[in-house]
Amino acid sequence: MRVVFLAVTCLLLAACTDAPSESSTTQAITSSNKIILNKIILNKIILNKIILNKIILNKIILNKIILNGIETNEFELDTAVTHDLLNGDDDDLAVLEYLISCAFPENVALSGRDDGGTLHTFQGGVALAPHWGHRKLTNNERRWVSACMLARVNKDATEVEISLRGPHGALEVTDEERAEYNLEEGAFYGDIFTDPQQFYACRGASLYTGDMSFGDEGRACAQPDGTTGKTLCGMTFAGNCAAFDASGAACDGDAGEYYKRCHTSADATSQGRATRFEEAITVWIKPR
Repeated sequence: MRVVFLAVTCLLLAACTDAPSESSTTQAITSSNKIILNKIILNKIILNKIILNKIILNKIILNKIILNGIETNEFELDTAVTHDLLNGDDDDLAVLEYLISCAFPENVALSGRDDGGTLHTFQGGVALAPHWGHRKLTNNERRWVSACMLARVNKDATEVEISLRGPHGALEVTDEERAEYNLEEGAFYGDIFTDPQQFYACRGASLYTGDMSFGDEGRACAQPDGTTGKTLCGMTFAGNCAAFDASGAACDGDAGEYYKRCHTSADATSQGRATRFEEAITVWIKPR
């Protein structure tokens, strides 16, 4: 499996004007599809399927996917830079798809053709870094986009619907979504744009109490493996999100809707405790 780097000069250069060819394919934007299929506004329901290893191997480099300041909301990917992702397997395309979905709003689309001439179109969705098209990411935006990407990782790329919540205006949810997705899995945070990349997860209340089974629910990234200090999908396990027992809490305060401030360790005496992320996304699951 090759290691793919996004080049330092990565720019998304021109407005997309080409009509799709007969061989064109469009990457499904599951948040929008779920709104339509369920006939209800569930604006942050996301299908989760990324494998963490793909984020590592594709090595998204800091601030390298950036648009020129074009007024139109449809842009063409610089295929010289995104070539390997556009011509990779489904997981390579998913990394690019989910990155754009996390960063941009729903009315922004980015397109690029692979070597076979197939047009791939990636739609915005969550809008955690809507201005990325006109300037570099801020540190705050980097961490929000990273949290969104990590929240959507799954050990075996199993598709599972999740509700994303956090102290960000783009992550507000409806009462219907809040009631339906009522199992607190955990919180995800870090920075996928640094070298080395940072992946952290803490265990939420429903996973801790057993109300949510990581096996039955198809999610494993907030569950510790019990031996290496990692979760079952390879993230650094920061501990329990809240003080469910005497082991401490990775995040400050109880979740309620979401955790607002999370650390790299639940151990208050740990030096890593000093490193905190305000940009954490709490994932909620719908009972099966």
